[in-house]
Amino acid sequence: MTGSAESERVAEYPRPSHTLLHLSDTHLVGGAELLYGTVDGDAHIQRIIDDIRASQVRPDA
Repeated sequence: MTGSAESERVAEYPRPSHTLLHLSDTHLVGGAELLYGTVDGDAHIQRIIDDIRASQVRPDA
C-alpha cells in the first residue's frame, strides 16, 4: 500500500449502534481513607468520569 491508500482506509467494522459503559475495580473504600494507604480511589473515579464527559460519549447503558 502506498501512503495515500493507507490514509483512505475505511473502518473494518461499522460504527456500533449502542455503547455500553462498564466500570469495575474502582477500589472505593469510603470516607477519607486511601486504599493500601496510597491509592485515592475517589480521585481516580472522578478523573475517569471527567474523561468520559469530555469525550462526549453518551452510553446507552
